[in-house]
Amino acid sequence: QIRTTSALYSALNWRRFFVGSLDILGRAILPHPSCPRNRGRVKFGDYVDRIREHLGRDPAFVFVDPTGWKGAAMRFIAPLVRGPGPRDVLVNVMYDLLNWQKDRVADHVREQMRDFFSVDPPTGQDEDELFEFYRQQLKSKCGLQHAADVSVPHPTHDRSKFHLVVGGKNPAVLHVFREVEKQILGSAAAQIRDEAVRRAEEERTRQLTLLVAPEEVDRRYKVVHDRDIQLAEGDILKRLSAGPVTFGELWPEILERRHLTERDLAKLVGLLRKERRLVITGKELGRAVRAEHLLALPGARAGVPRKAGVSEKSGAGARGRA
Repeated sequence: QIRTTSALYSALNWRRFFVGSLDILGRAILPHPSCPRNRGRVKFGDYVDRIREHLGRDPAFVFVDPTGWKGAAMRFIAPLVRGPGPRDVLVNVMYDLLNWQKDRVADHVREQMRDFFSVDPPTGQDEDELFEFYRQQLKSKCGLQHAADVSVPHPTHDRSKFHLVVGGKNPAVLHVFREVEKQILGSAAAQIRDEAVRRAEEERTRQLTLLVAPEEVDRRYKVVHDRDIQLAEGDILKRLSAGPVTFGELWPEILERRHLTERDLAKLVGLLRKERRLVITGKELGRAVRAEHLLALPGARAGVPRKAGVSEKSGAGARGRA
């Protein structure tokens, strides 16, 4: 994490960003509500237009915590994300309330969605269906092309603590999001949750528990990941039944709904090719599946359109190898 953070700081030139942020505060775009002269008068909505004007066409990352600053209603977020420049948004959707009850939680999320998207979510949806609707609305209302979500589990109970919903205009947001999900919720969370459960058990029983090596992959993540591998197989074949598609077009569609990384999906495509359930054409067709490679069902390969720059000879050779 430290190496990754250092690389991000270097790549994005955070020193200039930090100085610019101080300049914004110095010009009082967002006066702090605790200041005596602003107490009771400062509302986030009053500054949305000024923030948009300052951002202009620059890249921006919008992090939304609906339980944060009072008066920062969700309806003010969409105008910020819809800006003309590159915009990514990450929303923390609390799903574990005090005195947890399933119906109360669903109503809480629906209320937030009404404020954010100005729509009434369908009733009777389970958790997965509710957040699928959330992703669809996030893309529609905020002018984004991609959205995905992840459930962050309660440390000691088998239920969601909160959901993180991400959206962006570039598919790279999905690539990074699913890689982080695998590393943190898939690997690091196994030890963290194991320690949390052990401490809770020791506090409850007042006895020390035996130390057991934690699982390498968090159990909850593994269940979801293995399920989505199976579902993604059907997603791929169904998508190809409508016609050939490049891997670069396919993987963002799948990663929005499935808890897989781009590398996971590439391996699955390679396996389906090995089983002769699909064919791949394109340049440099080796073990790795590339974004420009064209995927099709075996029966449709005669009608596969050639990509620009692929010769008839290389295309035939690629089809022969597939």
